Amino acid sequence: MTYAALGMAAGLSGRMFGEVTAHPLSYLVMGNVCILLSLSLFDVFVLPIPGFLSRLGGTAGDGGTMGGAFLVGICSGIVVGPCTAPVLGGLLLYVGSSGNPVFGATLMFTFAAGMALPVVALGMFAGLLAGLPRSGEWLVKVKKGFGVLLLLAGEYLLLEAGKRLI
Repeated sequence: MTYAALGMAAGLSGRMFGEVTAHPLSYLVMGNVCILLSLSLFDVFVLPIPGFLSRLGGTAGDGGTMGGAFLVGICSGIVVGPCTAPVLGGLLLYVGSSGNPVFGATLMFTFAAGMALPVVALGMFAGLLAGLPRSGEWLVKVKKGFGVLLLLAGEYLLLEAGKRLI
């Protein structure tokens, strides 16, 4: 629902969406957000999970509500957004140039369904999860590696903002 609403908004806004995302201030803000999030991956500070999300989603077997699961799903769609930002940005620009909100909602809903497919598959074949490697030092190295990539992405966005301001 989150991505479908975003696609509909991009379709309704038309070219204005592309103009906003191409503005140097957008690059500046996103670059700083990427750098801050990379610092979180380097354990400079910790981003806690908001308490209301924990209460809404509940835990396995406690009888959480469908509405709570839906709200947690919407929020997780926002959290996953930075991981899919390049594809998401391209799709939103495409939808914005089309000017068709129904097409935008449909395209973005399909995109979100494709992101959910691996999660559904893992739920269906939960026994396969037992064969995955346990967390350990390798996971810390992977986290730091993604921190470096996010830091580089932030630096790139800041350099782009500087080029567009000149």
